Amino acid sequence: KIMENKGVQKYVLLGLFLILLYVCYLLIKPFLTALIASFILAYILHPIYRRINKLLKKDYVSAIITTLLAIFIVIIPIVLVGHIIFKEATAMYENGVLQKAGAILENYIKNPEVMSYLTTNSMKVVEFISSVIGKMIMNLPGIIMSILVTIITTFYLLMNGEDFIKQVKKAIPFKHKDEFIENIGETTYSIVNGFFMIAVIEFIICVISFTILGIQGAFIWAAVAAFTSLLPLIGPFLLVFLPLAILSFINQDYVLLISLVVIYAAVAYVENV
Repeated sequence: KIMENKGVQKYVLLGLFLILLYVCYLLIKPFLTALIASFILAYILHPIYRRINKLLKKDYVSAIITTLLAIFIVIIPIVLVGHIIFKEATAMYENGVLQKAGAILENYIKNPEVMSYLTTNSMKVVEFISSVIGKMIMNLPGIIMSILVTIITTFYLLMNGEDFIKQVKKAIPFKHKDEFIENIGETTYSIVNGFFMIAVIEFIICVISFTILGIQGAFIWAAVAAFTSLLPLIGPFLLVFLPLAILSFINQDYVLLISLVVIYAAVAYVENV
């Protein structure tokens, strides 16, 4: 009976632990993206934090300086770019850019099935843009809160990162804990310095080039190019350069067409370096 009671208690405690774990997940769910971003930021900034801390010998001050660097170098530029993309998306939606593009294509594409496909999908894009704009306006307090969570968590991880890793190691229930943590670190490093750095470089190339060429919604096109560069089966060619090339060809803007070919060659070179 004593053994049976112990067995029941074990399962009850496990059940309570799982319920508590689920409740914790529900609590952090709205800020899950912000927490992941702060972990990545803290990992990237940790070498800078260590160098500053070697000079100052004060963990708290070093963490504040490193977090401020993150705010000015990473967070503020992302917020500004997001604001510009939001303005461009709103302007494109209000000016009916996609509808105008559809009207231009209608003069050249005589196949009703192809035209129906393009019209349907362009309407879906319009609906998607309008829904994103609406959600961003409604969720503005949540976005501000997520930014604050990212900043505070990054600061905490910079200051207490090593202690946090030690606690994680204790909680890991299997052997080779050091190798496991090291593999996670190497994977994170390769993802950040590989895929994300390529996406950032492609965004910069595209936004500068598209702005110089006078392409409407330059930041949106550049953001799509950067995002699709993370998707190996799609890439920026199908969703950015091909549509722009078709529209420039229809408008007989051959200078723009050649420029797009050159820009895509530069983007492809970055991806293959």
